[in-house]
Amino acid sequence: MISRSLERFLNDDFELPAFPKVVLRLNQLLASKQFALSEVGDVLSRDPGLSAKVLELVNSSVYGLKTRVETVNRAVVMIGAEQVRQLVIATSVVKMFKSIPHNLIQVEDFWKHCVACGAIAKKLAELQGEEQPDRFFVAGLLHDVGRLILYLKAPEKMNEVFEKVKDGEMLFHEAERKVFGFNHAEVGFQLCRIWSLPDFFRETAGYHHNPEDAFRHHEAASLIHIADFIANALQLGSSGQKYVPLLDDFAWNRSGFTSSIAEGVVNESMEKYEEAIHVLL
Repeated sequence: MISRSLERFLNDDFELPAFPKVVLRLNQLLASKQFALSEVGDVLSRDPGLSAKVLELVNSSVYGLKTRVETVNRAVVMIGAEQVRQLVIATSVVKMFKSIPHNLIQVEDFWKHCVACGAIAKKLAELQGEEQPDRFFVAGLLHDVGRLILYLKAPEKMNEVFEKVKDGEMLFHEAERKVFGFNHAEVGFQLCRIWSLPDFFRETAGYHHNPEDAFRHHEAASLIHIADFIANALQLGSSGQKYVPLLDDFAWNRSGFTSSIAEGVVNESMEKYEEAIHVLL
């Protein structure tokens, strides 16, 4: 349930950065449940720049396909219409948020952190035998997107947040709640709802700091939490968090991982991380 303070914040005189028309059309098409895969490719082909980004990602080590994909229609066949839509949304979000005040955060560093989280989360999901590990890359990419809205809409208040965290006694999302009455994860949940993303992405964005409170996707939120922790610990980019938050006991216990897996996960994620940064940034 959305809090009154967050509802006021989102309903206030503020226009979210607009998605390209291609994204809106893809949302409509997939919502209809009656479409041919070729239609998805045809819609995406109307935006050559976006099509090129999607093809680059599909052909990168992020997906690890054995054969090269030359067309968006083939990409839809290879990874599925829903996964293509998720990639289109993720790449569009990276492009949409370009006007964050540089005195608050370096946008490139922000996305480096999110890409690292996505690459690590995908590897963790593979280790757990998840049926759709690719969606964890997108979930990691989007997990902190709510913070961009806070930077855009309320830069003065975000300066207050920075003041509260500079001595290390309070974590960033805790300081956000003190200042705003809600935090970036709650904003991220509502953004994913507004963008018509599945519950999986709403909950991984909304509960990556408190996965135990997720409605259904506790394991997924736990994996994103662990990937976020590792990305912060290794200082792979930064979304604003200056200190490494504690690893949540529920998330770690739920994952069934041991500390010995960390080095291998990081090593195997780095190629995906570097290549995705090259494509997206």
